[in-house]
Amino acid sequence: MTNYNFYMLLTFIFLIFTYCSDSKTDYESLAKVYVDLLVVEELYAARPDSLELKRQEIFKNYNINEQEYLNTLQAIPDEGTWDKFFNYANEYLLYLEKNVDLNR
Repeated sequence: MTNYNFYMLLTFIFLIFTYCSDSKTDYESLAKVYVDLLVVEELYAARPDSLELKRQEIFKNYNINEQEYLNTLQAIPDEGTWDKFFNYANEYLLYLEKNVDLNR
């Protein structure tokens, strides 16, 4: 195997691992946006102006806009990925229940 082929193989392996980890991170972040939006919708349901401000804060915190969020949700490819997404969402919700006081 020549050095060129060896480096191409290493680059290919690196890209695969990078893509797989980025995909996981994207779904984890997306699940956090989903949960945060559900929480603020519940907390601010009676105050639409405050709700919209909080929604925009969430999108800003995760560096995504509402359309990107909706497009990414719609692009989730299969049931297995949805299961992973909801597992991430459930883990984050459990974390919030244990660590965040929503009554502040």
